[in-house]
Amino acid sequence: MKSKHTKGPWIFTQSINNDETRVTCYIGRQVTKGSAMDHCVEPVGLASNSRLSLSREECLANAHLMAAAPEMLAALAEIQTLTKRTVLPGDVKHGWEPIAVDRLEEIAKKARNAIAKAKGGQA
Repeated sequence: MKSKHTKGPWIFTQSINNDETRVTCYIGRQVTKGSAMDHCVEPVGLASNSRLSLSREECLANAHLMAAAPEMLAALAEIQTLTKRTVLPGDVKHGWEPIAVDRLEEIAKKARNAIAKAKGGQA
């Protein structure tokens, strides 16, 4: 199934109007490389503490998290695929202890829920 979101990888760049307390970051695809515009983005999102409701550090952390979203989604999809192939519900394979199999099933469920949420469905 083709993704509907903007193709990654995503980066973030800070606004030129930032100061010691206020920060605005634009998250999106990098559109120019190899020049002074290396951090120019085609925006898909924004992280800002313009009303100072978040600390500068929290705002920057949110921007990093959002910029990592496409790679995290791809990694979760790989985890989901791997657990489908490796573990069948209630099955013990490859000499794994039953508790490890149960834990993998929990992780696979979390991955499925996160993928559904990222694609606009319900977790």
